Amino acid sequence: MGVTSVAGFEGQWRLSRRIEDKLSGGLSHLSGSAAFERRAEGWIYTEDGTLETNGQRLSGSRIYQFEDFEGGARVFFEDGRAFHQFSWNTPVGRHDCAPDLYHVAYRFAEWPRWHAAWHVSGPRKQYTLVSTYTRP
Repeated sequence: MGVTSVAGFEGQWRLSRRIEDKLSGGLSHLSGSAAFERRAEGWIYTEDGTLETNGQRLSGSRIYQFEDFEGGARVFFEDGRAFHQFSWNTPVGRHDCAPDLYHVAYRFAEWPRWHAAWHVSGPRKQYTLVSTYTRP
């Protein structure tokens, strides 16, 4: 498995993301960086990147909070709202955002290279987003 605590993520990561929109047939790519930093409120995840989609290049960033929790991790949005949780033994989670449903599967078998695969479904959303993280 390779990782059994959020502390294992500490530091800098290269981020590569592929987004396949099943409704439009579009394919987008994001490249950038991510970092996990220990703070008083837990582990802060930040990412910055450039998204190439529909012939455009867009810059973006996001922040999440992570914390260890009973054999796994809990993830929160930047404002502290619950996002999802997963166990290290079965690293899958879900987030209901009616009418949409978000499923995630983490893969740590190639640690320290790891992946997060999101499958999103809803009345106007059908896409898969796969992020790959490697150490710089």
